[in-house]
Amino acid sequence: MIWAWIGATAVGVSLGLLGSGGAILTLPILVYLLGHDEKSAIAESLAIVGGIAVFGVLRAAMQRRIDWRQAPRVFPQWLGSTPASAAEDIEHIGREAG
Repeated sequence: MIWAWIGATAVGVSLGLLGSGGAILTLPILVYLLGHDEKSAIAESLAIVGGIAVFGVLRAAMQRRIDWRQAPRVFPQWLGSTPASAAEDIEHIGREAG
């Protein structure tokens, strides 16, 4: 268990210094140090890093470091990426079925 804490500390330091890459670093810790299966470790690592991101946004909002006038620009990007992602999923399912 001590190795898991050391690994979590390393992920936290890398997130603090680099600002990203936490999910890809968290995954081996969950699989190799904590013994989780791969599929659940993927979801867990995304939830862990997503939770950290939510706390970061809340902290930035409390410090008034978010320009809320620019925030709506995210919606069109999400709107454009969602159909592309769905098309990839449909294509992947079609390849598996055929």
